[in-house]
Amino acid sequence: MATDQRPTAAHLSEPALAELHDVTKEAVQSGIREGIKAAINDDELIEAFWSKGIQVAKRQAKMQAGTMLFDSVGGFFQSIGKFIAIGMIAYYFGGWDLMASIIKGFFAGGPK
Repeated sequence: MATDQRPTAAHLSEPALAELHDVTKEAVQSGIREGIKAAINDDELIEAFWSKGIQVAKRQAKMQAGTMLFDSVGGFFQSIGKFIAIGMIAYYFGGWDLMASIIKGFFAGGPK
């Protein structure tokens, strides 16, 4: 049975490891640099990138607009609910006379 005779990190000296590290680091940096340059110069890729970015921005804007709409509608119904609750309490304690006074005061701008 043959054994693998390739050198490993344990077989390399400190200077050889340092050189291997530097060469590998430079190769990786160079590869990344060339890949970025190629991507930037690829008009089809850039167009697809920005197109997708615009689609995401539109989707996020629609979601935010929907949230604002539902918040506004919810606030409106809360206000109506409070108005009805106050009216019911007024009717319970004072009948139609108290409700009429509150409504007159509300539309007249308050007591004068």
